[in-house]
Amino acid sequence: MLRNELYKTWVVKNDDKPEWGVEIIDGEFSGLVFQIVEFSITEDTDKATLDYHVISKPDGFEENESFRALLELVIMDILREALEIVKNEKN
Repeated sequence: MLRNELYKTWVVKNDDKPEWGVEIIDGEFSGLVFQIVEFSITEDTDKATLDYHVISKPDGFEENESFRALLELVIMDILREALEIVKNEKN
C-alpha cells in the first residue's frame, strides 16, 4: 500500500455527506490536494469515472498524462486497501 508514503487521505465530516480526498506527499506532485467528488464504476462496461476538484496545487502543476497516471495509481491503491479491509472483516 502506498498510503502514508505517496499520499494521505483526508475526510471532512458534515451534516449531509462527508467530503474526502487525497494529499500527495511525495514525488513530482507533492503538495497537491484534491477532493474526490464522485467515483463510479459502470458494471456493463467496467469503466471507471472519477470526478475530482483540485484544492491546492504545487507551482507548475499541469493535468497531464503523468498526473492521470498518478490518479490511477492512487485510486487503485485505495480500492485495493478497501477490498482488503472488507475481506478481513468477512473472516
